[in-house]
Amino acid sequence: MTTATLETPFAKDLVLVGGGHSHALMLRMMGMNPLEGVRVTLISDVAHAPYSGMLPGLVAGFYSYDDAHIDLRRLCQFAGVRFILAKACGLDLEQKRVLLEGRSPIGFDIVSLNIGSTPHKIDIPGAEEFAIPAKPVPQL
Repeated sequence: MTTATLETPFAKDLVLVGGGHSHALMLRMMGMNPLEGVRVTLISDVAHAPYSGMLPGLVAGFYSYDDAHIDLRRLCQFAGVRFILAKACGLDLEQKRVLLEGRSPIGFDIVSLNIGSTPHKIDIPGAEEFAIPAKPVPQL
């Protein structure tokens, strides 16, 4: 009898771009109930994603950095998912690839984008001078 384990071949490549709430929840669920035959990859430009719901408490000093951030590497390890720390800079839909800054593209069968938002302040009088946007959260 051999001690080697058989690996299930991957039928599909699912690539998650961004470590936002939706992807974090999906990874948590996958850790409890893995998707058979699907190789999942998370691409994020940060290893610790801020949880925006705790942002006011973090700014006020009620929460620590670790309290208010999701450790994406640890979450991916729990879920059995590849983690790539890189900035996605585009999609090649014809060849089904996520383009990354300074790295080779990552192929996909299915891609999901959860990259957050950035407010457009230019049209709001005084916003450039007096406002501090809460998004993107890592820059706040």
